[in-house]
Amino acid sequence: MRAMQAPFRTARCEDYVDFIQASASPVIEMLKPLTPQSRDYAWEDITRQFDRYATDRGWEGPNELLLCSASNP
Repeated sequence: MRAMQAPFRTARCEDYVDFIQASASPVIEMLKPLTPQSRDYAWEDITRQFDRYATDRGWEGPNELLLCSASNP
């Protein structure tokens, strides 16, 4: 197994949050029990937390892939 850095890049932090809202089911499931107002506050907080990864070239969040291989004897 080998770890490989694979930063997630978008033009803006909000673009990444939009991506999560559309495709990250674990996050969506964790927020599901909240009231609509609390969910909105949670997404605002998530956006504020992710905003720390803003750069002069756009938004770049950390991401790591684990590359694995196997063979059949």
